[in-house]
Amino acid sequence: WVSHLIDSEHQATRAWMQQPLAHSAQPLHCHFAQVEDAAALQLLNVAQLDYLAEQVRGTPWANLPRLSAAAPFKAGFGPGPAADIPAGPLTLKDAVEIYPYQNQFKAVRVNGAQLREWLEMSAGQFQTLDPVAGGTQPLLNPDFPSYNFDVIDGVRYAFDLTQAPRYTVQGQLNPQGGRRVALLEYQGQPVRNEQDFLVATHSYRAEGGGRFAALEKAEVVVDSRTDSRQVLVD
Repeated sequence: WVSHLIDSEHQATRAWMQQPLAHSAQPLHCHFAQVEDAAALQLLNVAQLDYLAEQVRGTPWANLPRLSAAAPFKAGFGPGPAADIPAGPLTLKDAVEIYPYQNQFKAVRVNGAQLREWLEMSAGQFQTLDPVAGGTQPLLNPDFPSYNFDVIDGVRYAFDLTQAPRYTVQGQLNPQGGRRVALLEYQGQPVRNEQDFLVATHSYRAEGGGRFAALEKAEVVVDSRTDSRQVLVD
């Protein structure tokens, strides 16, 4: 009898979630987002960069290099399926599939040294590989949640997975850790430690979620109340 009482609200919610937003010529999924470029993450990063540009226009931050960090919230490695949206019409339901959390948009100012440490934490997603060992080796660390694997758009970087991770899953320095960020470039030039960047992210990360040591002293320069999912929808 409860379903009968709420049927009209249920049907209205379903209709609201199916409202059309856009159209994609290619599938948007996160099946392999931890090991290769993913169109779903790229779309989110582009949306965040677009919103960041609006937010800093006419401010002292407008001329700083702008980057964006996005993670595969539903990557399929662990509990739950990966985000998987076929080519064609995109609805509000698809936006929730890509961005299931109620975070708010934030942007932080970090220098090159902090940016490198940010990536070092993300690199904890991977196991340490032995280049001379025979047979197969597991690549992904099952204890590292995919929502902490930030893919940073706007810089070019590479990880050396023969090095032990610099940080533990809990964000503490690993006594046996190395340095995995073997390459970090902005516009074809090595990133300098003192070089400043604006990075679009979300409230969970900016407020300490994931225990990224690099962000402990980062300055929040865009403290928006806008939901990150709404940025994607727009």
